[in-house]
Amino acid sequence: MVVPSFNPAKKRATLRRQGQRGALNIEILIAISILLTALLPISFTIARDQKRLRSLYHRSVAVQIVDGEMEMLAAGEWKSAPPGDSRLPVAAEAAKSLPSGSFILTRNDKSLSLRWSPANPGRGGPVERLIQLPPAP
Repeated sequence: MVVPSFNPAKKRATLRRQGQRGALNIEILIAISILLTALLPISFTIARDQKRLRSLYHRSVAVQIVDGEMEMLAAGEWKSAPPGDSRLPVAAEAAKSLPSGSFILTRNDKSLSLRWSPANPGRGGPVERLIQLPPAP
């Protein structure tokens, strides 16, 4: 039977490599924690900004549709609108990009208003336009 000889230089080199591996593991953990500390808030900010921009987009589309419909109503189509509240069917292609909601037309003796209200309040918020009707002859 052969007995391996003890080599102190080899033992020191092995211990040194193990120490270096441990130091490298600690450095990797510190680097990952620094990255997480920096990137986690940035990712939440990006997600919040994305939600806000989507909301602004929905609102701008709703404003364009409501303004266009109000121009047509002000040009004389208001005469065919029933008094009180009624849903207004919108044929605009841009309405397909809006979240679920409704266009409500309200007519009384002196004014006409058109309001878009999203079903989910976090999706752009309501948009409303009001025009004064000409006095009845």
